[in-house]
Amino acid sequence: MVISAATLFLSSLTLLLAVANALLVSSSHSSATSINKGIRSRIQIRGGDNGSNSNGIRNIKNKNPSSLLSQQQHQNQHGMITDSTAAAATTTTTNANTDLDTDSDSDSSQSHVPNVFPKEEKELSFIKEVLRANFLFQDFSSIHDEDQKGNVVESLGLSTVVGSFEKYTYKRGTVLCTQGDSADTDYLYLIASGSCSVCIDGEKLPDPYGTMGEGSLIGDLAMLYGTARAATVRCQTDVTVYRLHRTDFYHFLDQSSTSSNSNVDVDVDVDVDVDNYNDYDTVSARQKEIQQQVKEIDEVIDQISGVKSKYDGSIIRQFQPERYWLWSRWRGTILQHAWKTAAMNMLVSLFFLAGLRLANNHIFNNPITWPVGEYRDTECCTMALIHVVLVGGKDGAIPDAHHPMIIRMKGLYKLWGYTMSITTFVLTFFLSQAYTLWRDIYTKGRKIQGRLNDISLVLACMVERNPKTGLYTDRGNSFLNEVAMSSRLCHAFSWAGLVKRFNVLLTPRGLSRMLSRGVMNRSQYDTLVGADNCGPQHVTLMWIMAQIFQGMREGIIPKDTAARGLLIGKVCDLRGTLGGVGDSLDGKIPLAYAHFVQLIVDIFLMLAPFALYSELGFWSVPAVGILNIFYSGMLDLAKILLDPLDNSDFYRDSAVNMDVGVLIRESNAGSNRWKSGLQKLPFKYSES
Repeated sequence: MVISAATLFLSSLTLLLAVANALLVSSSHSSATSINKGIRSRIQIRGGDNGSNSNGIRNIKNKNPSSLLSQQQHQNQHGMITDSTAAAATTTTTNANTDLDTDSDSDSSQSHVPNVFPKEEKELSFIKEVLRANFLFQDFSSIHDEDQKGNVVESLGLSTVVGSFEKYTYKRGTVLCTQGDSADTDYLYLIASGSCSVCIDGEKLPDPYGTMGEGSLIGDLAMLYGTARAATVRCQTDVTVYRLHRTDFYHFLDQSSTSSNSNVDVDVDVDVDVDNYNDYDTVSARQKEIQQQVKEIDEVIDQISGVKSKYDGSIIRQFQPERYWLWSRWRGTILQHAWKTAAMNMLVSLFFLAGLRLANNHIFNNPITWPVGEYRDTECCTMALIHVVLVGGKDGAIPDAHHPMIIRMKGLYKLWGYTMSITTFVLTFFLSQAYTLWRDIYTKGRKIQGRLNDISLVLACMVERNPKTGLYTDRGNSFLNEVAMSSRLCHAFSWAGLVKRFNVLLTPRGLSRMLSRGVMNRSQYDTLVGADNCGPQHVTLMWIMAQIFQGMREGIIPKDTAARGLLIGKVCDLRGTLGGVGDSLDGKIPLAYAHFVQLIVDIFLMLAPFALYSELGFWSVPAVGILNIFYSGMLDLAKILLDPLDNSDFYRDSAVNMDVGVLIRESNAGSNRWKSGLQKLPFKYSES
């Protein structure tokens, strides 16, 4: 009876498994077939038709006409003056309605028709020039069209992109976007004329990061990531902008990706891993790549602009002198880094202690009578250790000095004592040299700030003024602004060549992003991009010198020998100090020296568990941990000090690594401080 019931149960279970397996196979086959259809619509099959382009989920989302704000909606929301034609507005509505009427069959191709707004030739040229310099659009294949000589030529694709920008004019005081707003994030704005202020958390960013003018892009991050606005942007003057909708941007990005992959041949019989494809495939991957690049660049720009700081605005992590405060620290201390080595060596010491006792008890039959007298040879060694820890034991935790094994280990303890003296001397000297390097880099960083401030101060004192009002003349004020911008760029680029995480600023994409963020102007960007065999940090330094000479020739500043010699000396001293930072980092410590110190410290610490046993017994375990904290911690501290700019991955976010962004931000403020302070004089100005 029992056997029959069991047989019936097994048969039923087998039938259920067979049905489930058949359903699973059928579902998998249907999914694979559906995905393969989507894949074949986006790749070129050898010998077949290219097919039509599919915009995937983006087009499905954009079928809702409410996702495309009409001109009237935008006018009601922002109170703007529109320069767009009624026909352009009709085009937007028509496109939205067309999407609603499109067949939703999954096998049909959903094509998005980009908006087109009429423009004058001057407007077209301006937008094209901006797009070519902005790396969000540089990857579009149409933008890179070249003739046989390698010169960039006009292309129909780029003209189409430009045509989708819509022109609007906003009144002074209008808020283009509000920080934290996640509802109106569908547009990218290109400033054609006027200026806007940038505020984060209610505070305006320092110039040049707090002002965006002609050629600047607004809202690119919100459009790229689909997140809330990162800052509040307000019109300081009447502002004319060109805006591009998200759907049009991704349409052109989709077309660019399709064009770049149009020459890829795929055999019909090739098995495709359908699990690696989805509805976003190429465009989604390109979008993520652009997002990552923008994120890396913006993180650096945010650090040098003051949006983000590493140590609450200090160049290094500060401390409080109270004993309790210092003892309670963990993050950013040597303990955070050295405890793993200490714990590992303590475990080695503990296993050695237990293994030695067991070996003497059960192999050599000569027990070491160190822990507790009442424990016998056959009793558990672990209980002995617990007894020592809790009550100290009758005989204490020190082994019998007359035991043959202990007598043999006395020699190892003496040898270890000799290495201790050598290790202590070598390690302390090594740490002293590491701190000397750290202090040298810090001093040079401050000296660079000083030279930049000296140049700004001297120029502000001698620049041309109006003899009647005593105020700067227009060309004098313009001259100071140009030198200030060159000094800011020179300082930022110089540290970008030294700090690993800032290197991205020296790349073409970094330069393009700095242009769109308003850190530099169009003329400066074009000059830097066209400079061959000369880094931006060197070019901008030469700008400072050239601007000084130009100011002397034009009579904006005196051209007497004393003034010329003073300014030339300051610029040359600046160049030497900038080069000295790299020289100090390149020759910080020879490999042989660092290798020797690492070797002697490791040998000393590895011998400690075995050498200390004969003198300390069980107490050698905590003694090994303390020694590791001190000696390994000192060596780690020296290594951290040898990397003051945090370029290695040895110890990220250390308390002694400098926040170079502080140096750049302070110099940026200094570039305008002296001009502002001397704008008005408390006495009557006289040229004689």
